[in-house]
Amino acid sequence: MLVPALAADCDGSLAFNLGGARRSWLLFDGGVTAFAKRNINIDGYARAYHLRNA
Repeated sequence: MLVPALAADCDGSLAFNLGGARRSWLLFDGGVTAFAKRNINIDGYARAYHLRNA
């Protein structure tokens, strides 16, 4: 099995309550990363429940 090469180094420091996110990371290269809740509603999509739902 081939493992893809890792992208840039993601070293940084943990930050709390930054922009409304409970936990986020300030990366040493100036970037910011965080986890967020997401709800996706696909009820209107023709293949939401089965591939042959056309």
